[in-house]
Amino acid sequence: MILIIGKDGFLGANLYLKLHSFPQRVIFLSKKNQTHINEKSEIITYKHFIEHIVEYTTEVKIIVYLLPPDSIYDNSINILDFVIEKIWTKSKAKFIYISSGGAVYGNTENQPILENHKTSPVNDYGHSKLREELTIRDAGDKYMLNWNILRPSNPIGKYQSQSLLLDIFENNLSKTNIHLYDRGEQIRDFFSIDALIDAICIVINDNKNRCEIFNVGSGKGMMIKDFVSDVLKTCGMRNVDSVLLNTSKSSIIKNVLNCSKIHNKLGWKDETSLRTSILDAWNHFKEKKSL
Repeated sequence: MILIIGKDGFLGANLYLKLHSFPQRVIFLSKKNQTHINEKSEIITYKHFIEHIVEYTTEVKIIVYLLPPDSIYDNSINILDFVIEKIWTKSKAKFIYISSGGAVYGNTENQPILENHKTSPVNDYGHSKLREELTIRDAGDKYMLNWNILRPSNPIGKYQSQSLLLDIFENNLSKTNIHLYDRGEQIRDFFSIDALIDAICIVINDNKNRCEIFNVGSGKGMMIKDFVSDVLKTCGMRNVDSVLLNTSKSSIIKNVLNCSKIHNKLGWKDETSLRTSILDAWNHFKEKKSL
C-alpha cells in the first residue's frame, strides 16, 4: 500500500491524478472531509486515519510526504513526528520526502547546484524544510530505514496555488501591477509539475534500498522578468506593468539545480515543455474563475 500524506495542495492534486491508476492500493490523507473509497484508491481524513491507524500500519510499504513544514493536526499533533513514530518505524516502509531545492540551498556561487552542496537557507520556510529533512535522516539512521528526499526547483502547472504564476494570472485579471523584487533579475529554474510527478513515481517504483537526495528541475535558469513576459505571451494576455523593487532581506539571487544525479541513477529527465505547463495552469485558472 502507498500512503500519501497530503492530498489538498498543488502537488497532492496532481499526484492523485497519476496514482489513481496505479495497481497498488493508494491512500491519500486529506484535511477536508472528502472521504472517498473505491477498489484501488482512497481519500480519507487525518482524523479517520489516526483513529484507525492500527488497521493501516502493517500494510504500508511506501510513504510519500507532501505537507508543508511543521504541519499540525488538531492543534496538537505534529504530523511528521506522528508519521515517523507511529507508521514509519513500525511498517519499515520506504519514505519519500518532498523538500525544496530553492529554499534549502540558499545563495551559492556554484551553479547549477549539486546535492552535496552546503545547505544555507535564508528564510523560515527553507530552515523548516531542512529541519524536517534532518529529522527523517536521523530516524532512518537510528532505525535503519530506507528514505529518499526530492528537492524540486519551481514546478508549474494545473492546480497551481500561491505562486508567481498564479499572481500573474490574478494581476492580469484585476488589471493591477505585479511586484517583482530584485528588479525581476532573480534567476530561477522552472519546470513542469508533470515532470516532478514522474520523478516521484520513478522513486516509488525503484526497487533499490536507497538513502539519497535527488534534485529535480530543468537545470536551466531564467530571470523572473523574462518568465513573466513568457507567461503573458503564451497565454495571450495584456502586458502587466511590473513594479521593480529592491532586494528583499530573504532574497535568493540565483537558484538553478544540477539534476544529473536523478537522470544518471534513475533515468528521469524533464520532458514536458514549459509552455505546455503554463497553458495547463492558465486553462485550469480560467475554469475556476469561469472565464
